[in-house]
Amino acid sequence: MDSKIATLCLVLLTAVAPVSAVGPGITTATVPGAEPKEDNKMTNATPMQMGPHMGMERIVVRDDIRQFARGSITRDEVRQRIVSEYRAGTLTREDLRKVLTKSYAWGELKRDDLRWLVGNMYKAGELRRDDMKWLIVQGYRNRELTRDDVRELITSCYKHGEMTRDDMKWMLTQAYRNGELTRDDVREVIAKGYKHGELTRNDVKWLIIQSYKEGELTRDDVREIITRAYVRGELKREDVRWLLMQAYREGVLTRDDIRELLTAAYNQGELSRSDVKWLLVQAYKHGELTREDVLDILQKAYENGELTRMDIHWLLMEAKRQGELDSADAMGKKIFAAKVRKNPPAVRMHPGKSIMEDANTTKAEVLYKFALVPMERHRIAMETIIGYVDEAGGDSSVLVELKEEFVAQMEELEAAAEDGDGPKAHELLAEMKDTVRKFRAEARAQIGEDNLEDARARVEAVLEENQEYFESLRQDAKETRKERMIEIFDILVARAEERISALEEQGINVDEMRAKLEEIKEKRSDFVDAANTAIETGDRTEYDALRAEIKEDFRDLARLHKQQGLSIRVSKLIDASYRVIDALDRRLDRFQEQGEDVTVEKAKLEEIRTMVDLAGEKLDEGDVDGAIEELKDAREAFTQLVKEVKRSHRVRALELAQQGGEE
Repeated sequence: MDSKIATLCLVLLTAVAPVSAVGPGITTATVPGAEPKEDNKMTNATPMQMGPHMGMERIVVRDDIRQFARGSITRDEVRQRIVSEYRAGTLTREDLRKVLTKSYAWGELKRDDLRWLVGNMYKAGELRRDDMKWLIVQGYRNRELTRDDVRELITSCYKHGEMTRDDMKWMLTQAYRNGELTRDDVREVIAKGYKHGELTRNDVKWLIIQSYKEGELTRDDVREIITRAYVRGELKREDVRWLLMQAYREGVLTRDDIRELLTAAYNQGELSRSDVKWLLVQAYKHGELTREDVLDILQKAYENGELTRMDIHWLLMEAKRQGELDSADAMGKKIFAAKVRKNPPAVRMHPGKSIMEDANTTKAEVLYKFALVPMERHRIAMETIIGYVDEAGGDSSVLVELKEEFVAQMEELEAAAEDGDGPKAHELLAEMKDTVRKFRAEARAQIGEDNLEDARARVEAVLEENQEYFESLRQDAKETRKERMIEIFDILVARAEERISALEEQGINVDEMRAKLEEIKEKRSDFVDAANTAIETGDRTEYDALRAEIKEDFRDLARLHKQQGLSIRVSKLIDASYRVIDALDRRLDRFQEQGEDVTVEKAKLEEIRTMVDLAGEKLDEGDVDGAIEELKDAREAFTQLVKEVKRSHRVRALELAQQGGEE
């Protein structure tokens, strides 16, 4: 794959027409990430070599960072240089961002170095809170920082005392309200920060609940942050209960808030019915909800159509069976006395809907994440070529327009991924390929054959410098694919639980199916571990083997469910067979009362009844196929008998009519 990507990037420079716009001997890269040759330091570079957008101060600071990367100067000396230029106004906020985030993207600063620089500048008052937010968020939006970088920068600054908890909340909620971060971005910073030990549970509670209290997050925001973090394993079920109940006890969330959070999460497939039951009952057992709270939540959920009668009945009976509720609590008479509204909210997850639609992480999002690596390589290659042409005094205006068009298409692709619009994503990818072709054609008009090798070397050097950045994007794409696979696993488990519960409520023995489902659920943690190992090491052997095994387990469960469903249908057919046999038996009795001899027909009918009895015995033994065969034989015999009875009855009626005529 890497070789294919490299080929795509370098194809921009192939088949170059001999148009000599660039002279030989140009060896200094002046585009992002290009290292100068040792005999041509940036501090002595000419304005043309700096490129049209590079100020001298920014170049000097970039050179300081390079020296720090080589171990020539300390981190504090870099900071002093930045602060000096920034205070003097010779280094703008935009320059500061480009210097820091691009240096990080190119591997000249480690993540901890970047955190130390911005954190200490903010702590010392050399950066304002808005400056720090802008720097981090803009770096993220320009793809110089990943989502994990944003998380670690913010949470590590908090952990090291370089910003307060209120600073952290302000940065996240302000960026979210301004559309600079998505709800998922906020969730990952908070929930993953907790998972990685950068935030405490109290920090998570304060950040989410305080933001909700101050109107910076909506109820839907709170629901998605908490429940999606639970689905992705960033929060435990106990964490979810604790967060919700602490907010309820502090008066930030009302009883109705709790109900709407839980039922909406259930109907969106973020919580299973078992999760809802556990959260309510455990809160009741811990004294966080009263009996009246629980009953009121369930009654209003039933009344509003947020939970079905089957949901609530299962919840109460399951809680009673596990000793979490007594008989009086589990009656539910008051709950079911409520009148259900005509138009309840649509339940998102149901058997007829595609699992792919149910997953929060869409296929389009995974496509975008994996496409981001070659797209970024193309973008950087384009910038390199533009810089190369500018150095030689060529006309790069068309190249710049095409590069900007390419970047705009990248942003459209990102939006399509967020909307889950797969067809649009594929359409945009095709358009981007066309833009690359146009760029290549224009590059041919600007670069001559004599300069091809030099230009190729320039591109290869810049791409090599950005390998760490590309690898971080690749890792992020793998994480996204892993999250989608785990979501699909959880959805399949939730659906299986729904169907098994539905069978159980019909009085059907589902022990074998439950055992199989529990076996599958126990493999979830191994599945997550195998996925993480595959991401870290690149070895997918264990992951692929376990994934195939889990797929087969779900097929086995589906076969059990199908067999059980078939058993139900066969049982109903047996009952129907007895009814039609009894009906024919009564008709034969009437014929007998009229003086007809039906001994043979009665004997045949008893044979058919025996066949049906045998079908019932085989069904009880679990031999569904054998039961079906017996029913088929019984049906054929019954059809033949009915024909004989009709024919015999018509003959008898004709004989009686003839006798009447002779008399």
